Amino acid sequence: MKGIYAYIVRRLLLAIPILLGVTVLIFSIMHLIPGDPLDYVLRGRPVTPETLQLMKEKLGLNLPLHVQYLRYLSGLLRGDWGESIRTRVSVLTELSSRYVNTLQLAVLGIAISLLIGIPLGVIAAVKQNSVFDYLSMIGALFGVSIPGFWFAIVLIMMFSVGLHWLPASGNDSVLCYIMPALTVGLGGTGFVARLTRSSMLEVLRQDYVRTARAKGLRERIVVYKHALKNAIIPVITMVGIQFGYLLGGTVIIEMVFAWPGIGRLLVVAVWAHDIPVIQGCALSFTLIFILISLTVDIAYAYLNPQIRYE
Repeated sequence: MKGIYAYIVRRLLLAIPILLGVTVLIFSIMHLIPGDPLDYVLRGRPVTPETLQLMKEKLGLNLPLHVQYLRYLSGLLRGDWGESIRTRVSVLTELSSRYVNTLQLAVLGIAISLLIGIPLGVIAAVKQNSVFDYLSMIGALFGVSIPGFWFAIVLIMMFSVGLHWLPASGNDSVLCYIMPALTVGLGGTGFVARLTRSSMLEVLRQDYVRTARAKGLRERIVVYKHALKNAIIPVITMVGIQFGYLLGGTVIIEMVFAWPGIGRLLVVAVWAHDIPVIQGCALSFTLIFILISLTVDIAYAYLNPQIRYE
């Protein structure tokens, strides 16, 4: 256990320069691209130069870039991520309200991927070169290849416009979650099924699996207790990365379904040149990927005791 704790501390310490580099990169990019954040606030309304100067002073936009960055970094250390230029609401408040919706969608999408993809991959590996194997892998390739936005539009046209069964946008009821979750889970299901199959085929050829069968153990125990436990490790890696991507915001899916998530917030912030919100989104994405990567690495030790962190 001491090895795991030391490993966690090392990873967290290494995350500090990564986060610092992300803040510098995003801050620099946002101030180099053309456009003035006040253009969205004013919306073409005529203002006097004095009023414009006062607004810039209030937002700190009149200061040199290095001073603005140091003020931003100082605020981060105090837990102050700034205030949205567009809504005048705290960035942390904006992020927290949207992340709840994105988290719900990501969890549902990953759950669909795992509940369908893992059984498909396992059965396809056990019944290699069978009709089920070919059909399931064709279906998995279909799921991986279809663009998410196209599948989302097809669902809307079929179940919202045509049959009037499901709402096309929003998250006001349980029915609103069905189509976005299916869209998010479709691509993940294909990846999980294909990766599970290839990993299971490799594990099923190992000597310890042959030994387990030679001892007379039932095939179900050999497959699910001995083989799947080791075959699932690369699947966990892929699912962890996919989950981090989903928490980073499924931008296109959220825009198609008008889902009030973090991805849609980022798109609106980019349109409005809302620098504090864009910086907050980028920083939160980095934190999520670091934490999920660390969680996946720690999970390896419980799935495979041979892994050590010293």
